[in-house]
Amino acid sequence: MFGLGKRSAENKEQGEKLFKLGMKAAVEFRSNEAINYYSQSIAASPNPSPYMNRANLLGKRVRHYEALQDLLQAQKLDRAQGKQFGPILDFEIARTSVMTSSYTNGLREKLIADLKEKGPQYVAQRLLSVSFNIPEIRWDYGVVAEPMIEFHFFNELDNIIKFDDLALYPEVAEFAEMYPAKFIDLKLEQCPDLDAYQQQEVVLHGFLCSYPQDQMVRLRRSMLYQIHEQLLTRDFGALHMSLTSECNGIIKEAEEFISPGSHKALELPPLIGGFDASDLLTEDGKFDLLLDQITQHLMKVIAKENHVYRYIMEEADLLAKGSDFDKSILAATGITPIEYQGESDKFDEYSDSRPGADYLNGDIIPDFEALIGNADKVRGLLLAKIYGAHEKAMCRLRLKYAQRYRDVCIAEGDLQYAQEWSDAISSIEARLIVLGGSTKAAKQDDLDEVLGSPPAAPAVHDPALTIGGISISKKPETEEELLQLVQRVAPEIAKRLPMEQDFYWFLIEQYDRMRGKSEYLDELLDHVGLHPIEYQDMRSEESYVGKPNPGVAFFRDEVVGPLSGMYDEDRVDYVSTVLFTGFCQVYAPGIAALREKYATHYHNNCVSQGSFNSADRWVEVLDSL
Repeated sequence: MFGLGKRSAENKEQGEKLFKLGMKAAVEFRSNEAINYYSQSIAASPNPSPYMNRANLLGKRVRHYEALQDLLQAQKLDRAQGKQFGPILDFEIARTSVMTSSYTNGLREKLIADLKEKGPQYVAQRLLSVSFNIPEIRWDYGVVAEPMIEFHFFNELDNIIKFDDLALYPEVAEFAEMYPAKFIDLKLEQCPDLDAYQQQEVVLHGFLCSYPQDQMVRLRRSMLYQIHEQLLTRDFGALHMSLTSECNGIIKEAEEFISPGSHKALELPPLIGGFDASDLLTEDGKFDLLLDQITQHLMKVIAKENHVYRYIMEEADLLAKGSDFDKSILAATGITPIEYQGESDKFDEYSDSRPGADYLNGDIIPDFEALIGNADKVRGLLLAKIYGAHEKAMCRLRLKYAQRYRDVCIAEGDLQYAQEWSDAISSIEARLIVLGGSTKAAKQDDLDEVLGSPPAAPAVHDPALTIGGISISKKPETEEELLQLVQRVAPEIAKRLPMEQDFYWFLIEQYDRMRGKSEYLDELLDHVGLHPIEYQDMRSEESYVGKPNPGVAFFRDEVVGPLSGMYDEDRVDYVSTVLFTGFCQVYAPGIAALREKYATHYHNNCVSQGSFNSADRWVEVLDSL
């Protein structure tokens, strides 16, 4: 390989020596050193081999455009030095050219602009959905963790651990400590369809390599984090981070691998709805395992928003007509009669949005009845599992439909039903506050005015007197007026925080931004109770979230901005602090639960990484809660 060309024997000898050192480093997965040796070998004596080997490692790092340049240079040298690698280079160049086509067709610029606008979390989720054919609604309901996406997670871990720079992927270093190497090897043997996966990986890499390296790394990190969260949700439910969860930060199969017997196996041949029930009557726990499997599949069946809503309401209507047990399940959901009454009788009206009912009535219920003689409690238990695991998302969905139906009733002059829907909306919003998330409500109509005498024409306000989207007749001067403004502005802020993650990051980032303006204002903020480890220097766009927090932007532009036109700087700081601490008071129960959830997660991460001083600081947070 190194006997060609006209360079000096000394250079050729040095090039070959460096190439062999690179191969040795690559075999030992010291990839940074390997790339460095190959680069030195090229500098000493240009040859196809080090270019090809460096291209291979760059490809493992999803740096396919750089790899393509190496392959083209290798092809040029090979043609001049005897065409030893012609077929291999032709294949690799063709394959890599497909993945880098965005550099020539204009797609790359669009992808980069989209990432800048929407942030890495959204884009990472979108790229995974497109590459692996995942309906995007499944992310909302925690049913993304299919075998192929699980294989991709462990394949990514393996590639990054062996071929990439771990300093760029701190989460992978953490995962490598949590999941033994032998377990990762085991998972790599379980690819459901290797040909299909390789095709999907080419699509994904084609997207990823379009971005500059720092952006690509952030996307891969976000993908790994989101997939792992989905895997834990699959195994332990949506509350896998809570203190009462059995989750130790790794999937059940890994726990079983590390500590045999910690969880029962889930490999079930089909009998009921496609899942094994042969030992349903003889083995403890088999019934719950079966219901878990059916629940996961049911969530895949009702993959669209209207399917989910129709399933919930039809099942609620059936439970309301059922046993005392069924009624107790319904009561626990909080679904009101106005939402579900008569829904199970609307087959003709909603026949195209009933896959959940079709699956239960056609597969599950008949199979249960055939095996054990009845299907008592099955419907109720399935609804309880689905609703309980995704209660916040279900409440938001109910809220959306309730607002829609209320508005229709008002438009049609049916004010009695409009009032019932309004009562349902209030009930749902109250539950969302308890759950610690945004009410995410659409525009609210004042039904008291609609139901009473025709309202007088609204007062014309100075457009400058608008704070947090709320019009006021005059700027608040007294403490009572300020507290009234808090009650009106707090829900407006919450509307800008549709996701739990948004809510938490608004809390900690806004708190940090407001500290240090004066001792008195810091004393007001102390009532919120955050610890320095929770908030210090926390910025959403610089974290794994990867984008500015919508609540922080709203508070800056729609709260602090208007206040600056009404008061001097000291008064602006005081009023904005009161509004923020008032917001925290309004949503205090949910904030406490959210802080506990995140503190538990960060504490466990610190322990797994051996950062015991930081872990102790998180214990102080948990103790205070």
